[in-house]
Amino acid sequence: MSDPRWSPDGARLAFLARAAETDEEKKRKEERDDAKVADAHWKRNALYVLDVPADAASATLDRLPEARRLSPEGLNVGSDSGVGLSSSYSWAPDSAGLVTVATPSPKANDGFHPDVVTFDLGGEMRTLGTYEGLWSRPIYSPDGSSIGFIACEDGAPAYFALCTIPATGGAA
Repeated sequence: MSDPRWSPDGARLAFLARAAETDEEKKRKEERDDAKVADAHWKRNALYVLDVPADAASATLDRLPEARRLSPEGLNVGSDSGVGLSSSYSWAPDSAGLVTVATPSPKANDGFHPDVVTFDLGGEMRTLGTYEGLWSRPIYSPDGSSIGFIACEDGAPAYFALCTIPATGGAA
C-alpha cells in the first residue's frame, strides 16, 4: 500500500496497492528461489478508496471498513518516470472522484504514453486523453474545471511544459 491521500471533505481515504503475493511467489521466496527474469512477473498498481467512519476513533480491527477498488483489473494506475518522480493521483475538489494516469502495465515504455483518466466513486472510469511524456501527477484546479500536469510540449524528445485540459477532457 502506498500514497494515501484524504479526500478534501475528509470522508474518504484513497491509496494505491499492488496485487498480493501469489502462492507460487510465496513458495519461491520460502525456497530462496530468488532468480529474477527481467520484464516478467511485474504487478500493477490499483486505486482504492476507503470510506472513513464518522467516529473513526472508535473503530476496532474487527470492524474496519472494506476498501473499494476503483480501477479495473488489467490497468496500472500511476507511473514512475524512472528518476524517482512518480505520477500518482489527485482528488477532485468536491471529493466526488479522482484523476490519475493509467497505463496497461508498470513497464517504462508504457509510462511514456499514459492516459489521463478520472474515476468517480462508483469506479466508473473516463479517459480524458493520452499525453506523451507526462511527467507529473495530474491535479485538479481549485474549482474543479480543469486539470494541470507537466508533459512533453510536442512529443518526445522535447521541452516539458505545464499543460492544462478541461476536466471533461480535450487537447492539452
